[in-house]
Amino acid sequence: MMKREVKGRWSIATERPSGKTTRKVNMPFSEAGLLKGLDAERAHADELAQASAAEMGERYFKARAARGNVAQALEIVKKAGSELPGEGDALSEADSK
Repeated sequence: MMKREVKGRWSIATERPSGKTTRKVNMPFSEAGLLKGLDAERAHADELAQASAAEMGERYFKARAARGNVAQALEIVKKAGSELPGEGDALSEADSK
């Protein structure tokens, strides 16, 4: 597991468990400076992120739609009928596995 060691305000060194430094990057800011004055309101902690189309699988659904057969799908829906499920229509726990 790698750990970070902050040395001064400007440099961050990443070290391996063996203690060898693998890289050193000079930063123009400090962690304390970034967190100064930050509270839940300024951090927008109450807001939810919106998932992108890629995260929601847009490509997958577009590919599925391109292969879709609307006429066949409508035939399947027509066979399903309009009656509500009745006694014994639901699958038991054992049947669904």
